[in-house]
This record gives sequence, structure tokens and C-alpha cells, in this order.
Amino acid sequence: MHWKEKERRLNYSLRALFAGEYRLDRSKGVFYIHIPKKKGAPYGNKNAIGNKGGGAPLGNLNAEKTGLYTDLMYRWQMAEIEKRLIEADCWSKKQ
Repeated sequence: MHWKEKERRLNYSLRALFAGEYRLDRSKGVFYIHIPKKKGAPYGNKNAIGNKGGGAPLGNLNAEKTGLYTDLMYRWQMAEIEKRLIEADCWSKKQ
């Protein structure tokens, strides 16, 4: 068992004893303390070294299942912008 795990269990045990959150079996002379399981990877795990926890870098398109957003939605947005410019008379085709 890793030393951090031992320390975590000891801290939970002491907190439970001081708070009175334990069961006592007087016939066996035993204290029962519920210690919740640790979430995440085990202590000493080397699988994520160098990962800052964010995932893919900015601008990465891994989350897009189809090209709908990047291709069609971009064209639609540009068409809307062009319509607004034409309506506001800011669009000049001779420029």
C-alpha cells in the first residue's frame, strides 16, 4: 500500500473517531469505520505524466463528428454577414 493511501486512511479513521462516526462491536471489541474508496488513478500511476489535464490543444477538431459545422455552418454565417452588409449599404462590389 502506498504511503499516501495509508495517510488517507489514517486521517479518515481519526476524523471518524473524533466525530463519533463509527460502529462498535463490544462482543469482539472491534471498531468499524467506513472509509470511502479513493477516486481516480492509483497513487504512483505514471500514465498521465506531462498531461496538463486539458485534453486536445486549442483549435483541434477531434470533437467534430462531421464537417457540418466547419464547412456548411461557416458558409451560412458568412452569407448572413454579407446580407447584413448589403442591407446596410456597406458592401461595394467595385472595391
